[in-house]
Formats: sequence, C-alpha cells, structure tokens
Amino acid sequence: MNLTPITQIFQDFFYSGLALILPVSLICIVVVIVVAILMAMMQIQDQSLTFLPKIIAFVVALFILGPWMFEHMTDLFVGIFSKLPLMIRV
Repeated sequence: MNLTPITQIFQDFFYSGLALILPVSLICIVVVIVVAILMAMMQIQDQSLTFLPKIIAFVVALFILGPWMFEHMTDLFVGIFSKLPLMIRV
C-alpha cells in the first residue's frame, strides 16, 4: 500500500491548521503586548483588565477572517474528497 497520498493529506491538514490559527493568534498576541505596555505605563497591576481586550480582539479577528477561514476549509475538504477515489483501490 502506498502511503504517499495519506501523508499528503496529513501534511495538507497540518499546514491548513497553521494557516487558520496563526492570523488570529498573532492578532491576539499583538493586543496582549499593547495592553501590557499600556498597563505598565499607567502602573496598573490588575491582571483582570487584560481579559476583555483579548476576547474582543479574538471575536473581531474571527468576524473579519471567518469568511476566508471557511473558504480555506471548504477548498481543503473539496480537494481531499475529490482525491478520495484515486486513493481507494479495489
């Protein structure tokens, strides 16, 4: 049995997962750094103040990037399901 198509599928899943996670994660990291700098400048010690900006940034990022993420996932699964008959051998 040839494992190359299966390896290719897992590689596609891995890279697609990274492509979907990284933009939202980077936006949240930037927001956390900005909030941390502002809190250090104002000498605020309360850690609960960082929670709301992170949640807002996450929701806004998903709202903006959601259509692109959905299209990317749809293309991935359509490609895999179109290759499926080539991988199944009787």
